[in-house]
Amino acid sequence: MTLEGDNDIQGLISIEPVPDQHYIEMHLIESAPHNFGAAKQYAGVAGNLVAFCCKMSFEMGFDGFVAFTAKTDLVGHYTKTLGAQVIYGQNRMAIATESAKNLVIRTIKITSMKNKEKYQKLDEVGIVGSQGKTSIALQAYHKKKTGEAIRLLKAAGTRSSKKIAVSAR
Repeated sequence: MTLEGDNDIQGLISIEPVPDQHYIEMHLIESAPHNFGAAKQYAGVAGNLVAFCCKMSFEMGFDGFVAFTAKTDLVGHYTKTLGAQVIYGQNRMAIATESAKNLVIRTIKITSMKNKEKYQKLDEVGIVGSQGKTSIALQAYHKKKTGEAIRLLKAAGTRSSKKIAVSAR
């Protein structure tokens, strides 16, 4: 992601549409090193990238569903800030339709830590980068399990405050 009129990369994301299971897999999301910690240049980079994934999911007919495996210590943060929910295991998470709508509808605010706030519309966000893949067997497992969880979420009309359990097979 870059800011309008600036070629400096602020963050990267690696995503993969999973059309047979109707969601987007978010493999990797990273803010640039200059956007970490107390001395960061911009805040809101990761949230902007996640909102872009949700927007893309709606555009592809996946009802906003985005899934990812969170670092265990960030599960609570993602639940609070993104409306994500654990769908199985301790850290396999998904963003369902209502939470995705909330992320996409609002204008994402990127806050300059030096200057005043700069607002970035989702249509102005660019995607850069790629990520190596895990084993084919592990990818297939996660796609199947995530697809099961998303189907349960859709059938139940579940909002982000509820937890869905998918049995291990």
